[in-house]
Amino acid sequence: MQRGDLHHLERGLAYAYCWADIMVDHVDWSIRQPFTGYYWKTPTYTKFLDLVRAYVETGDPYLLETAEHCANAYYALVRSTWPSRSIGRGIWPVTGQTHLYEYTRNPYHLECGADLVGKALFTFADPARLPGHQIGVGPNGIGNLNTPGGRGYADLVLCRSAIEVALSDDGALPAGTRDKILLDTAEVLGLVIEGIKTKSGDHGGWLEYETDMLIVTMLPLAEALKQPEWASDLEPWLVPLEDYLTDDRVGRPYQAVTGRPYYDSVTLNARWREGGLVINPALLPDAASGHTAAVQTPAGPVTLRMKKEENGSWTITPEGDAPCSVLVEN
Repeated sequence: MQRGDLHHLERGLAYAYCWADIMVDHVDWSIRQPFTGYYWKTPTYTKFLDLVRAYVETGDPYLLETAEHCANAYYALVRSTWPSRSIGRGIWPVTGQTHLYEYTRNPYHLECGADLVGKALFTFADPARLPGHQIGVGPNGIGNLNTPGGRGYADLVLCRSAIEVALSDDGALPAGTRDKILLDTAEVLGLVIEGIKTKSGDHGGWLEYETDMLIVTMLPLAEALKQPEWASDLEPWLVPLEDYLTDDRVGRPYQAVTGRPYYDSVTLNARWREGGLVINPALLPDAASGHTAAVQTPAGPVTLRMKKEENGSWTITPEGDAPCSVLVEN
């Protein structure tokens, strides 16, 4: 919004104020269903994140206060319905809570997010106690059992939200909370991966969506835990996604970003610094040795050949004429 056409800024702010004025009940801070979207599929409470972003652009305290009140109402709603059979898309507002913490530095918001993802992880990881379903809304809340073949997309949404809370913690959460969230997430993620492996036949494109979520979940988990094996385990999942993008079904636009380009950039820890590309391959899996990776930079794409030496260091060299300098920090 800050670097684009003002027309888009004006439209974005018009949406934010419309949402704050009309879609929010300013008495009990409940949130009305949006004008558009599937009525069983659009979690209304996720939208207070938009008000946080609009506040960052304007500094208008009305937007911030409305977002905070909505966040508190959402937290109270989930707490009042606990224990619950499941938490699915209903966990998405945690992203809004992490943004509230990042912009206000009020630890209360992050504590609420940590509490909610903790409850959700408990639900998903322990089917013997809480036989949760894959998604807690609409027909999916009935039809998808907490069994290997029924696990997938919504579980990964939960894992991604949990990692976001953990990565936002800079000492605001009680000691040990961050590590517990990450370890619980790793446990649930392991169950999900085993479940996805059991799927076969016509899955309506859901396997590709789940692969997207695996990529944007396992890579930050590898960073947070400093465990490159999570990144290494992703390699087999990139193949079906690449096949999906090259056949008649071109997929969705974001799938061209969440696949190999994102994987290469994160595992190489690619950074743009003073007009050059800086690489620190801390997460690069051993399987990458002998192969090439492509990193998109402001100067253009850079193709890199990777080789792991006997002493454990990496030799990474550009192929062809690189459009910028390349510095490797082992």
